Amino acid sequence: MPNSAPENNAHQPPRMPIFLRLPKPKERCEYTGMSRTTMCELTVPSEINNFAPPVKSHVQTTRTGAKRGIRFVDSESLLAYIRSLPARAEIDASTHKAGPSN
Repeated sequence: MPNSAPENNAHQPPRMPIFLRLPKPKERCEYTGMSRTTMCELTVPSEINNFAPPVKSHVQTTRTGAKRGIRFVDSESLLAYIRSLPARAEIDASTHKAGPSN
């Protein structure tokens, strides 16, 4: 006889891991919906972010001096960055022009 009691976690969204990997090319992050390019712009020092990325990340290389590795994005840092962005309503209100003057 099946158990008819509902599970406690049946309707909870998946938990975000401590570190996220960059999505594969042409794909988006399953947690934030950000593209690989956007996540790279936020985590890799470059001219776009004045060589001071706003989101923390760590790179693991398999060998000393390796040119490639795995970039782990700190999810807490990424969420803090997202939360620091102005809300869409705030952006719309600040760019909304008043009606024509008579």
